[in-house]
Amino acid sequence: MLLDPAPKTKREELYGRDRELWQLSLIDRGAGPLVLVSGIRRIGKTSLVKVFLGERGDDHVFVDGSTARRWTDLANALLEKGLVEDSGVGGSDSSLFERVVEMARRRRGKRFLLVVDEAHEMSRSGLRLLEEIAKAVVYEGGGVHLVLVSSAPGLLMDYLGVDKPGRALRTTHFYEVRLGPLPRDAATELLRDGLRELGVSLPDTVIEKAVDFFGAIPGWLVFFGRLVAEGASPETAYRLAVDEALEEIRRLAPRSQLLLHVIAKGYDYWKAAKQALEELEGKPISNNGFRKAVLHLERRLIIMKKRMGEYVITDPVYARAALKLKPEEVLSLLSRRRRGAGGVGGSSRAHNS
Repeated sequence: MLLDPAPKTKREELYGRDRELWQLSLIDRGAGPLVLVSGIRRIGKTSLVKVFLGERGDDHVFVDGSTARRWTDLANALLEKGLVEDSGVGGSDSSLFERVVEMARRRRGKRFLLVVDEAHEMSRSGLRLLEEIAKAVVYEGGGVHLVLVSSAPGLLMDYLGVDKPGRALRTTHFYEVRLGPLPRDAATELLRDGLRELGVSLPDTVIEKAVDFFGAIPGWLVFFGRLVAEGASPETAYRLAVDEALEEIRRLAPRSQLLLHVIAKGYDYWKAAKQALEELEGKPISNNGFRKAVLHLERRLIIMKKRMGEYVITDPVYARAALKLKPEEVLSLLSRRRRGAGGVGGSSRAHNS
């Protein structure tokens, strides 16, 4: 069903992504062996990968990094597939870790795909195993391709030590497939066809407005379509979408929330945004402190810097939600965090092994 929020698995359910499917198909023609599938939340990364895997066959392991976070979860998925030799009772964790890396280093023959969805959500130990696998497939040239799917590729690259002194991985090792919003005609067709499946017909003007409001982001169109099919008015669906985005923004570091707020209000160049943020916080902010807050959002693809230097919020629903933030509430939270931990807004989340 087109308006089912679960990831799609069939090409006929995937609208406007023929180009990206073709890009993924290049894996079997020499692209890789490290593949990064990136894009903002709700853009359809998991659906794209699952459709590609379904058409390609069974020679893959798919792991959801947001739920199977530990390195042993990844290792066990490979054990179940028979790709890593089971040493039986008494095998140590370190031995299993090494056997997984050895599998990546020595496997030959037809390319096998190890796919990790939301890879940046893995624990520190899980990311350590991913880094070792990545090094093995890059420098040993085995038959494994590592496909990392992430809505926060900047964070993921940082966690994997990409381009860092003394670390082995480089940006040039990655073949990236980045998803943007759907083409407008595909977005319109997706919403219209999905509603038709549920026995609902909306005027073209309403569908066009929804595509504009949600920026042709498929996950939001599915959110909207399901609510309308259940009897909500379009205006109610818009409001509930903004409320949901606002709850997600509130999970960010306080300073990052405030930065989103000032960018949404139009202070979208570095100097103007920094000054507006300083006015909200009531004190000067160092260039380094401001840079950390910007990177916190850029690495999650929540904002991006355009060619003329202005920052934009990549999801139009987030932009509307950021305007609804109440700075005084965020400042109160920031003050409590500073008193309690001495931290600074904009820090990255810690990983647990």
